[in-house]
Amino acid sequence: GQGKYIEAEELYQRALAVFERVHGPDHYDVAVTLNNLAANLAAQGRTSRAEPCYRRSLAIKRACLGDGHPDTGTTANNLGMLLARAGRREEALALLREAATTLEAAIAANHPRVQACRRNLARVEAGETI
Repeated sequence: GQGKYIEAEELYQRALAVFERVHGPDHYDVAVTLNNLAANLAAQGRTSRAEPCYRRSLAIKRACLGDGHPDTGTTANNLGMLLARAGRREEALALLREAATTLEAAIAANHPRVQACRRNLARVEAGETI
């Protein structure tokens, strides 16, 4: 929130190394840190570095939590929006649809997270520039 992206990125990288060493590469804490690192990289416009972090985070969350968990849906939404910004509309739509369905089933259709995800999906479906 302070715009200190490089400093935050370094801290996420250090945390990631610790979590991988302590818990192993497929632990939930690794997935959370990867998601946060990816968001940081995306905010810097570093899409090519953010995408593999989001993909790995999503894979770990699916393995640990299952496809129906809200955290899995949130990371699918994040990756979908990254891909939408990169002009990869079809990939983005698939992930955003998955995210919206997952979040709606897990936490309720009127929840703010679900509504935000649905707005993201609608914008990409409409072909808006993200």
